[in-house]
Amino acid sequence: MRSSSAWSSGPGHRQPARPLIRSRTAGQDFRDRPPGEQECHRARTRPRRPSQEPEAVTWARERAGLTKRALAGRVGISEQLMGEIESGWRSTTPSNLLKIAAAVHCPVVVLERKRGFNTDDAGS
Repeated sequence: MRSSSAWSSGPGHRQPARPLIRSRTAGQDFRDRPPGEQECHRARTRPRRPSQEPEAVTWARERAGLTKRALAGRVGISEQLMGEIESGWRSTTPSNLLKIAAAVHCPVVVLERKRGFNTDDAGS
């Protein structure tokens, strides 16, 4: 926070209502922020049901002899997103799933999340 001597006190100049908030730097905490302005961090959670089968995406990529970086480049997404798709942290879009399937020469049905079925209704 600047000292009061650094502010102009001439006519028509208003002092700020609260102290300025410093920009974020490494290792700096924000305990000096006013109570309503502390940063909120949501806990990161996995999607409820990703549209792809993460293990199948990894299997198909390795079978095609591609790295995550190479596959991400062919699909047009970041390497980080590709890793998150393979780990199940992020769900892929239907269009990206089609691109992944084409890049690894695999039918899209192999990569899609398998939907369970009710065994009570099967084969009576």
